[in-house]
Amino acid sequence: MVFRYNWNRMMKKVSRDTKTFILISIIVGLAMSGDAMMYCILPVTPENFRITVFQIGILLSVNRFIRLITNELSNFIVAGTESYKPLVAGVWMAAFVTLGYAIPLGFWWLLALRILWGACFSLLRIEAYIATLRVSSDENVGRLMGWFATIKSGIYRVMMILSGFLADMLNPLAVPVIFAALIFGSLFFIRNQEQMWRDTAVAEPAVVDDKKKSKSRMHISNIGMLLIVGLVTFVTATASTMTTSLRGRLIVDVILPGSGLNIGAATFAGFFAMLTPVIMMAAPIFGYFGDKFGCRRPLIISMTGQAAIIILFAVFRLWYIVLGLLVLDLVTESATQVLRTAYAGKSSLPGEQALFMNRFSTFQDAGSAAGPFLGYAIYAVTNDFTGIALVMVPLIMFSIFILARLERKNA
Repeated sequence: MVFRYNWNRMMKKVSRDTKTFILISIIVGLAMSGDAMMYCILPVTPENFRITVFQIGILLSVNRFIRLITNELSNFIVAGTESYKPLVAGVWMAAFVTLGYAIPLGFWWLLALRILWGACFSLLRIEAYIATLRVSSDENVGRLMGWFATIKSGIYRVMMILSGFLADMLNPLAVPVIFAALIFGSLFFIRNQEQMWRDTAVAEPAVVDDKKKSKSRMHISNIGMLLIVGLVTFVTATASTMTTSLRGRLIVDVILPGSGLNIGAATFAGFFAMLTPVIMMAAPIFGYFGDKFGCRRPLIISMTGQAAIIILFAVFRLWYIVLGLLVLDLVTESATQVLRTAYAGKSSLPGEQALFMNRFSTFQDAGSAAGPFLGYAIYAVTNDFTGIALVMVPLIMFSIFILARLERKNA
């Protein structure tokens, strides 16, 4: 009874806007269940989906490449529209795509579904960003962006683990049916919150005619700021996905041979991956520093940490140092992701937030797609991080220099 009383008192103190933000974060996390399932089940049971091992990589990457196009298309859907409508459309699409995974029609069927999921994620992500910016201010946007990352990542990891358990207990093709039902169920909560989204929506500036309205959807007033944020985002996203994708090689080439541990590389990588949601729980803390000191300075610190870790990867081959660096790399990745997103949110202007955040997301997706490809290409030549340090560290330092110059200019 005491717990229920305290819980009710706490919920009464939570604003309606905050409740809407939390609900959207949970719904977006649930909508990603099908994608989480594919990353867990598809690599280990390709025969159930009637595909070859070679085709796995294509299916798990095409949804990122297509977002370079669908990010732009989603702006036309979101800009000038009441928020709940595109969100509902994205959830419906996510549910049907997830259900489609249960139909084993082979590679081309799954390729079409993964392309559709890429478009769906573009819509869901921008809706989550806009919802976060709508209920936040300059004093708390970093923390809310951190909470969104924590909630979304936490649900994603839970669904990934749950998908593996259900696949072994039932059948791999039964998992997408169960997850699709969960996503469909979340639509009930959206329907109950339609009026709330109408009440909390930010009114766009009045537009006289359709030509001006169309132009406003494609025009960004502070284009220079977008290019700076885009440069930082592309470089840091490339560095993050590069080190993440090469984690397995470091485990195989350095950690396991040096430590003498009698454990499989995949098992070790799986245990290490469980640290990611733990680290992501600190995302609101990173956002707090961005709110308290401004996003630029903490972002420069986290980027400096990224560069230092890449250099240390190139210098040291001792397994316990490399293992420690991998843990620190998770921290800098999480901090950089939250801070650059909050920085972008603070840089966007009213009426242009959808377009600005979509363009920001495109830079992020381009970096995420380039990182694994570029990382393995360089690592295959040098067999260590020397070449990667020679390429990425100057790019990171140049980005830091641009941010520092901007800070001095605005001081």
